[in-house]
Amino acid sequence: TTAIASLPPEYRRVLEGKYVDERSLADLAGRLELSSEAVKSRLARARRAFRRVFAELCEEARSERRAAGDSAADTTEAP
Repeated sequence: TTAIASLPPEYRRVLEGKYVDERSLADLAGRLELSSEAVKSRLARARRAFRRVFAELCEEARSERRAAGDSAADTTEAP
């Protein structure tokens, strides 16, 4: 599972629109039928959710490497 795939659809859409499709806030607002302020808020919440999910996935990967005996797993830091 990727971090972005585990996010709720409304967070995925706004992150993909902003960072994958490189859309402006005004364009996103129009496409999502939201105000620009609502898009900004949703982006902020989506970024926080992404960081949390990504950190959890990193920790799971470190735990799996530790269980496999990989000593480098103890030195890798999460974002």
